[in-house]
Amino acid sequence: MEVKELTLENYHVKIKYMDFKEYPETIDGINDQYFKDLLNPEELGLDVRVHITTTLICRCVGINGGIYLPAGVDWWITEFQRIHLSNIADITRSDAIIAAIRHIQSEDSFGKCIIGTAFMYTVMEFYSKYFLGFDPLFDRFDNNLEKIGKYQEVQFSEAIIKLKKQNLAISRELCKIDKFFKQKADIMGLDLQLHNNSYLADRISKNRNQILHGQNVFLHSEGSLLVLLYILYTYCHYIDKDKLEQ
Repeated sequence: MEVKELTLENYHVKIKYMDFKEYPETIDGINDQYFKDLLNPEELGLDVRVHITTTLICRCVGINGGIYLPAGVDWWITEFQRIHLSNIADITRSDAIIAAIRHIQSEDSFGKCIIGTAFMYTVMEFYSKYFLGFDPLFDRFDNNLEKIGKYQEVQFSEAIIKLKKQNLAISRELCKIDKFFKQKADIMGLDLQLHNNSYLADRISKNRNQILHGQNVFLHSEGSLLVLLYILYTYCHYIDKDKLEQ
């Protein structure tokens, strides 16, 4: 029997009917609502998957570090691996990435999690440059030193700033995330002191150095954020695949 795909429009009707709050005012660890109790991942359309991933980043990533409702985040990451990374024909599959995600989800915070998080920084920096038009798997054979040099110097945080200015699905989602955290900070009376006018760019730039130099103990939260961004990038890649391959 064919499963009917849940559209974004029907998703909003459903959560309204179920009185599900995407952005609850409080999280107490007792009466919290989870997407896993509401949705069947097999039924979700691509636009819903993008929306859920963006919502989880805004909903669960603490503005000053940490992950709220980690069970909900782990559920979404696990479902992504089950549906996509278990398919050997899927373009997003990579044994190294699968291992890194499992390391991040492990309880070995000062061993496997450090390795997985550091590796995912590299993956996301590559993925960001790919969205900007650079593919080192092919461009390096073109002997185009000018193009290679242009992108080699671009770091992950810089790539996010550049991506926000593009006409791509990932650009729109990154802008939504930054807008949400700016509003959240204003409500809380916090001055984020954004150097790059981007919450994500500043956070990634700062925490990358702290993690690689052993100064940050919130490794699980940063690893989970990177995996959520990887999932978001992947779904947006599906949307803009034809445009990116031109």
